[in-house]
Amino acid sequence: MHKNGYIVIFDLGRVMIRIADNWQEACEFAGIEYREYNNIPEAQNGFIAAEDALERGYITFDEMAVRFNKYCNGVYSVEEIKKIYLSIINKEFAGMTNFVSFLKNSGYQTACLSNTCDTHWEQFLHSGRYPAIEMLDTHLASHLLGVRKPEEAIYRKAMEILNCSGKSIIFFDDKSENVVGAMRCGWNAMQIMPGKSSIEQMQSYISRFEKYKKNP
Repeated sequence: MHKNGYIVIFDLGRVMIRIADNWQEACEFAGIEYREYNNIPEAQNGFIAAEDALERGYITFDEMAVRFNKYCNGVYSVEEIKKIYLSIINKEFAGMTNFVSFLKNSGYQTACLSNTCDTHWEQFLHSGRYPAIEMLDTHLASHLLGVRKPEEAIYRKAMEILNCSGKSIIFFDDKSENVVGAMRCGWNAMQIMPGKSSIEQMQSYISRFEKYKKNP
């Protein structure tokens, strides 16, 4: 199929797949009893810092779990933390494979750009659970690039790897700050909102984009 010169780039969580909205829901996905830890001083800041390092590829999944265990004063064991964190990622949204196939058949290149870690990445690309993600043309992730959204450098690196300009990119993300960061780099970007189908939102945007291309 002749490429039309445009690239559709997806975030993953809440765009292509369901993910846990919080730690309590991740516990439910993992089948582990939720135990409160927010009353522990600095626990939340410690979690945020460890996750940031993990998603930049600075620390391993095992090191992250050990840090989490320390920050929560052992409320969760290291093995429980690993199981819960793995369970943050859930099922691919129904119809996503067909949507990606439609885009590819329409001449769009496809890619993802996700803030994620090596352990989740292995699931996305090699478990067989996420066929729509696997079929994307290019897979880009923060832990491989060493930088996270919404930092400008990650968008610049994506354009360099894809050998394209921002104006040729259509980007979907569920976080407003990531959409703003992309738009600052010249990308056509849309925030996916909760409460209705992400596929419907993306289809609507693509339709409007197609009409604009024909009648700018």
